[in-house]
Amino acid sequence: MAININWYMPFFADDSLITLRYAQRLIDGYGLTWTDGIKVEGYSNLLWVLILAFFGKLGANMMLVARILGILFTLTNIYLLIDYAKKKYTTAPKILLIVLFLFSTSAIVAVWAIGGLENSLVSLLALISITRYLEYQNTNDTRYLWFSSVSLGLLSITRPDGVLLSVIIGLFHLISNRNDLKIAFTNLSKIALFPIILYFGQLTFRILYYGELVPNTAHVKVSPSLYHAYTGIMYTLRFFKSNFSLFLIAFGSLGYLIYKKKQIALLYMMLIGIWAAYIAFIGGDFFFAFRHHLFTIIVFMLLIIDGMGIYLEQNNFKPKKKKVWISLLSLLMLFYLYQQITDDNNTRSRKSLWVFNLKTLGKELKNTFGEKQPLIAIDPAGSLPYFTMFPALDMLGLNDYHIPRNKPENMGKGFIGHELGDPEYVLNNEPDIIQFHIGTREPILNIDTMLSENIRFQNRYIDVAIYVKGEYDYKGVLYFDKYSKKVGIDSSFAKLEIPSYLFKSETEIFNIFEGNKLVAPLETDISVSFVVPYEINPTLIRTIPSGLDVVSSKNRTTKLTKLTITNASKNRVNFEKVVILQ
Repeated sequence: MAININWYMPFFADDSLITLRYAQRLIDGYGLTWTDGIKVEGYSNLLWVLILAFFGKLGANMMLVARILGILFTLTNIYLLIDYAKKKYTTAPKILLIVLFLFSTSAIVAVWAIGGLENSLVSLLALISITRYLEYQNTNDTRYLWFSSVSLGLLSITRPDGVLLSVIIGLFHLISNRNDLKIAFTNLSKIALFPIILYFGQLTFRILYYGELVPNTAHVKVSPSLYHAYTGIMYTLRFFKSNFSLFLIAFGSLGYLIYKKKQIALLYMMLIGIWAAYIAFIGGDFFFAFRHHLFTIIVFMLLIIDGMGIYLEQNNFKPKKKKVWISLLSLLMLFYLYQQITDDNNTRSRKSLWVFNLKTLGKELKNTFGEKQPLIAIDPAGSLPYFTMFPALDMLGLNDYHIPRNKPENMGKGFIGHELGDPEYVLNNEPDIIQFHIGTREPILNIDTMLSENIRFQNRYIDVAIYVKGEYDYKGVLYFDKYSKKVGIDSSFAKLEIPSYLFKSETEIFNIFEGNKLVAPLETDISVSFVVPYEINPTLIRTIPSGLDVVSSKNRTTKLTKLTITNASKNRVNFEKVVILQ
C-alpha cells in the first residue's frame, strides 16, 4: 500500500482546495462561504470541511491533514476487511491474500487516499455501515444496527449521495425480513435514526443559512439528459475495463452467491446496481481514477470475501484442481497489476500536478497584490482562490449564485460540471484578473470561448505571460484589466502609472516577479509598446528603472498615444512601469 501511494504522490485535486477555502474562511470568521456576497453551498462534503477546519483552527497545514487522514482512513479500511473476513470464514487467510492484494495495489484507492477529497472518508463510513449491518444479520445483535446507523448518518453529511446507502440497506432489510414486518420496521427505525437526524439537520441548516433545498453543486452538475446518461454508463464501463480482473473476480463471486441462493447476493446486486444507475443519472465524473467507484471497490472487496469464503468452505480441492485455480487467479492478479500501472484512466494523476504550478503562481500574486485584494475570475475554483485567498468569481458557477440559475439552452449536452458560463455577468463584476483554464491564452472551456469573443473583454483585458520559478515552475497567461485601479493603469488628475506587464512585444516576453513586483525582463535592444486607451497630454514620461529609451507617438485619428520602451543598454533590465506627468 505504501509503495502504491508513493507512486501517485504528490497528486492533490483542485476540488480539494475548494474545500480548504471554505474551511479557511470558516476559521477566519466568514462562515461557510467561498467568497463575499450571496452565500452558496459550493461544497458537497460538510463533515470533511468541518474536520479540516477543526485541524486548521489548531494551526495545522490543512493540505497535509487531508493527506494524512486520507491515508489513515484507507489503512482502517484494510483493517476492517481483515476483521470482516476473519470473523466469518476459517479460510480467511487465503481469501485475504487476494482481497488485500487487489485493494492495496488499486490505483483508485491510492489516488484518492492522497487526493485531498472526502472519498477515503466516504469509503470508510460505507464499509463500517455495511459490515456492521451484516454482523447484525449474522448475530441478531441490535448493537450492530446502532453502529451502522451512526456511520450511515455521518455518511449522509459527508456526501449528499451518501444517503443512498441508507436507502439501499433499509430496502434490503425489509425484503430480507418480510416474514416478520413488525420486527423489521422496528429494527429499521434504529438503522434510520441517525441518517434522519443528521440528513434533515443539514437540510434545515441549508435552508436557514443558504436559503436552498439542495447544494449549489447540484445546480451545476446535475442535468439529467440522454447524453449524460450515456456518459455515465460509459464511465462505469471504463471502470470495469480498467479494472477487468477485479470485475471478473467480483462478478464470479456474485454469480456463485446467486447460484447458491444466498440472501446476501441480493444486497450486493442492489449496492452495485443502484449505484451504477445513480452514476448514469448524474453523468459520471470528470476526474480520472474513477473516484465515484471507490465505493464500488469497497463493495467488490466484501463481495469477493463472501463469494470466495462460501465457495472455499463448501468445496474441497484436489491438488490438480487447486493448481488450476491458483494459476488462473495469479494470471488475473498479474494482469490487474499491469492495468493499475499502465491504464491511462488510472495513471493520469501522476502527471496532473498543475495544482502545484498554480501554488507557485498564487504565492507570488499574493505577495505582489495582496494589499489590493484584486477580484480574480477563474475556471478551476480551487488552486488560485485558495493560495491567494483573493476575492474570487467562479466562472463555472460551482461557488456562484447567479450562474447555475441562468443555464444555457444546451445544458445537459456538454462536459459535466463545465457547461455553465455567463460572460456578461462575469464582465459586469469587473474582475481585475481572469484566468482561462489553468493559465492558457487560448480558450479551453465554453465560458473561455464566450469571453474571448466578447467585444467588452477584447477592449478591456490584456493577456499577460508570466513565468515563476519554484519547486513546480509556473509558465502561463493571465488576463489583466488594463483599467483596473488594482492591477491596471493607476491614474490621477496629473499622473499616470502604467505597469510594464501591460506592454506588448513582437516576441513574447514572460513577465517575472521580483521584489514583490511583476516586471518585464527586457534584453538588449528589445522593445515593448502600449497604446494608452484614452487621450493624454504628457509633459514628462519616465521609466522605472530609469535609463530605458522612450518614444511617444500620437495617432492623429484616434488621438491615442503609443508608448514604445526600448532597452538600449548592454544588460538585461527588469522594467517595472512608466510614469506619465500631465
